[in-house]
Amino acid sequence: MQELIDLVDKHKFTRNGLRTNLDKNPDNFIFDSSGRKWLKKGPYSNTVRSGPILNHVQTIFPDCTAVCLNRKRAESPPMAAHRDKTNEGDSYICFWGDYDNSNNQGALCLEDGRIFSDKFVFHGPYNGAKIKHWVLTHSEGVRHSAVIFRGPKVYPKGKPLETLDNSKHESTP
Repeated sequence: MQELIDLVDKHKFTRNGLRTNLDKNPDNFIFDSSGRKWLKKGPYSNTVRSGPILNHVQTIFPDCTAVCLNRKRAESPPMAAHRDKTNEGDSYICFWGDYDNSNNQGALCLEDGRIFSDKFVFHGPYNGAKIKHWVLTHSEGVRHSAVIFRGPKVYPKGKPLETLDNSKHESTP
């Protein structure tokens, strides 16, 4: 687990305006000229499909093709219930960070009643495409997670608007 944490610490997170399935507040969205919806203040959620992080994770989960890295501060908007529609088959998740995970703070909750909250272990399997899931808020600190899954090599719809300057919304710790 420590090797994964060390690799993620070197990752440069960027905001992801495509993750519109994570937020249900209509005030948090903008629409481009074609009517496509984007998050104004996208979460720090990046999917890696190559490189040292994926190579390391594949030593544990050989069938995975992607790792979704998430960084969530206590002040970040809550993650709404959603499905990961492009994931294929089973997913696994692990958490770490300086957040307090007592009383299931920062836990991943699944609609079937399972709750994953322990740090530094891989939880799963669960099928993120078929089962709704969400993250409980936490009161302080930063929660990191890595979701290991099989999925497409590229996101089907392109990249966020170049005119959207996410750096104005939240500074990187």
